[in-house]
Amino acid sequence: MEEKIIEIEADMVDEDHKNLVSSKFKLEFQSLIMKEREEFKTRIEDFKKYKVVKYGKFLQALMYLLGYEKDKVVEPGTQKFFWKTAKQLIDDDFLDKMEKYEI
Repeated sequence: MEEKIIEIEADMVDEDHKNLVSSKFKLEFQSLIMKEREEFKTRIEDFKKYKVVKYGKFLQALMYLLGYEKDKVVEPGTQKFFWKTAKQLIDDDFLDKMEKYEI
């Protein structure tokens, strides 16, 4: 992975653009690993079994960035993160959206 990042960065002059491209590549690589390895699949399934999660606002923002509808992420009639419905959205499609996300 590091070799690929160095190869990509060699063609760029702007430091911010280098950081952006390397971050995107790392995200794609991580989502690919999460989809392929059984260890990560079981971790995701275990995570979905939690009744309460910390950093709900972070997960809420992540789901908004990935294009999920507000009604599926928050409690009806509020802006409060609703883990009970949001955890059902974490599946292979969630990882695909992470992989294809464009900043």
